[in-house]
Amino acid sequence: MLILAGPGSGKTRVIVHRIAYMLDVKDVDPKNVLAVTFTKQAARELRARLDTLVGGHVARISQLHFHANCAAGCAATSSTSP
Repeated sequence: MLILAGPGSGKTRVIVHRIAYMLDVKDVDPKNVLAVTFTKQAARELRARLDTLVGGHVARISQLHFHANCAAGCAATSSTSP
């Protein structure tokens, strides 16, 4: 799911409720969920809202901000220099 919208339009609410729906209704394993936000602040807010809504499942959800996700991908694919 990709959500593109302006500030204050409810993106975080939509993402949090969609994740809760996938976990509770569709029985998706939390370790198969990746939530990516653009900023660290948004990542913290998303984590807090997920914790309120789904509780114990939140620890098993991969949740990163965009730059951390890119850095992790680059680190995983780069070779070491001699």
